[in-house]
Amino acid sequence: MRDYFKLFRLPNLIILALILYLIRYFVIEQILIANGLVLQMSVVDFSLLVLATLMITAAGYAINDYFDTKVDLKNRPDEIVVGRTIKRRVAMVLHVVMSVIGILIGIFISFKNHLYGLALINFLTVILLWFYSTRFKHQLLVGNLIISMLAALVALIVGLYEMPLLKIMSPDFVNTSGYHLIWFWILGYSIFAFVTTLAREIIKDSEDVEGDRQYGSVTIPVRFGLKKTKYIVVSIVGITVLSIGYLQFLFFSDWQAVVYISLLIHIPLFFLIWTIIKADGPKDYHRASWVMKFVMVAGILFATVVNPQLAIFSL
Repeated sequence: MRDYFKLFRLPNLIILALILYLIRYFVIEQILIANGLVLQMSVVDFSLLVLATLMITAAGYAINDYFDTKVDLKNRPDEIVVGRTIKRRVAMVLHVVMSVIGILIGIFISFKNHLYGLALINFLTVILLWFYSTRFKHQLLVGNLIISMLAALVALIVGLYEMPLLKIMSPDFVNTSGYHLIWFWILGYSIFAFVTTLAREIIKDSEDVEGDRQYGSVTIPVRFGLKKTKYIVVSIVGITVLSIGYLQFLFFSDWQAVVYISLLIHIPLFFLIWTIIKADGPKDYHRASWVMKFVMVAGILFATVVNPQLAIFSL
């Protein structure tokens, strides 16, 4: 069972579920309550949405490991489970079954709530993950961007299902600051997920550069070298720090938000920059990857300590 948890990246799935529930209950619901409204999507439907998202994500991990066995033998031989404790055909069957379940659940939820266009999201995600594992992952920047966009989609998907239902039940709410505030938070989380995931993916490529080079992958570190890649990662992280600082100045000036952002986001990001600059081996890049994951989790949990209504602005 432990190897299956490793195959499906259980900690990542927990973080994924956390993102979905926090955005729904600590952002959207809190703003709706302040405006005298309630969530429109039922608890059962939302739970099914979370389940479908986790299924497709886990299926994506399985197919990725299925096709990456050779390169993983070089990059992280101790972590390989497909082909050792889990048979390759079992990994493929799990991928197919979980993908189909995720797609069918997505279709059911979309049609039940009359959001027919959203039925395509899970199907297209499965297709994209397949081509990512078989082709795009080994192309320059393309694989990094795909994973980053899918990470951003996780934050968006809550709004994509909830907001159209709100439009139907409370059409006047669309023109209020509360409606814009919800999208401000959702898009903020989505952009944060995209940027931090992009940086982390490039860091992971730096960690795996030797195996990727032997396998023929054209990642950023393989194409441009580790030195130039460091500049790229530091630039992305630096822009992230400045952007968060600017948003903090505009919308989150209360002491609680300042302390949280400073201690759990800014300081770790500065440490990350220092780690990247000083990195000279896979262990250093592995440490940097974990620092970035910590920042991602801290960013997710930010909504639990700050009232989303405090980010008052006008559009």
